[in-house]
Amino acid sequence: MRIITGSAKGRLIKAPKNSKTIRPALSQVREAIFSSLGDLTGKVLLDVFAGTGSLGLEGLSRGCERVYFVDSESEAVRLIIANLEHLGFSDRARVFKRRIPGGLRFIKLKDKPDVIFCDPPYDKNLINPTLAILVKQNYVDRNSLVIVEHTRREMPDCESFQTVKEKKFGQTIVSYL
Repeated sequence: MRIITGSAKGRLIKAPKNSKTIRPALSQVREAIFSSLGDLTGKVLLDVFAGTGSLGLEGLSRGCERVYFVDSESEAVRLIIANLEHLGFSDRARVFKRRIPGGLRFIKLKDKPDVIFCDPPYDKNLINPTLAILVKQNYVDRNSLVIVEHTRREMPDCESFQTVKEKKFGQTIVSYL
């Protein structure tokens, strides 16, 4: 897996060998998401269920000021830290090992995120409880964009959010809230 563009364009990202719990975002999905976001210079991102950190790392390569990564898996946290060090982005990131969604209550963000990526394990009923915690913890406001990767079997449905766009990639749906 490689960074698509920006300061780390073409550089490899470490990925798990045979993990059943870490599912990296496909490059086609990452490209579509970031093409739709435009200029990220100075923006703050929160990458929830971060896995390898590919979404947040792509954001850092494209000029994000800071990215917060959250994942519950020790292997994922190790991968994210290794990728940050490898790409030279450690000074612009913070990694939290927390069970999601409940553990989101126990992270301290220096800045409110402009964009939040939420890419939970598919069909585990984690999307809507995670969205509810993001609202309760005041991590989002009217200007926040939350991007959720999911299947048709589990759709985002939280009264605090309005779906503004959806893109389909086979079984995967990316919803912009």
